[in-house]
Amino acid sequence: MDTQQLDGLREFRAAISERGLLGEFANTGQLGHEVWKAIEYDIASLELSAPQLPATKSGVRFAAQPQQERELTSYDSKGKPRYSTRHWIDITNTGDQDATDVRFEVVGENSSMILTSGDEPTVIHAGQTRRLHVLHHMGGGDPDIIRIRWSEDDEQKEREFHVG
Repeated sequence: MDTQQLDGLREFRAAISERGLLGEFANTGQLGHEVWKAIEYDIASLELSAPQLPATKSGVRFAAQPQQERELTSYDSKGKPRYSTRHWIDITNTGDQDATDVRFEVVGENSSMILTSGDEPTVIHAGQTRRLHVLHHMGGGDPDIIRIRWSEDDEQKEREFHVG
């Protein structure tokens, strides 16, 4: 047996052991634990932080959702209930900016939809929902479309929504 080569091997083992590159393990589970411990230590020492995405302005973003509810209005002479249906459109500003001078109008000359809300301009703040009450009558061949007009950053904008 070459003792000089054996001494060199012992010196090499001692050197890499001091640097944390050598270890002895009783089983593979212990080895796996030590590997994960080393990985977690390395990640913690990198001082990583969550990436910061630049804030983007979405401005005013409207969503229009038609709704309806059936209501009991009365009973006939035989005790049978009579119902009516209320219709409305929920207008929501899902953006991050307030919409000013907001006006609503029905599109088309032959629509069966009538807005019962006032004609005065209003403000819909970011995240706010406004309810527009509507009536439907017989006739009208145009599709039910509502147009929303508003001011955003001193610029006039409009968008149409199919709500029928």
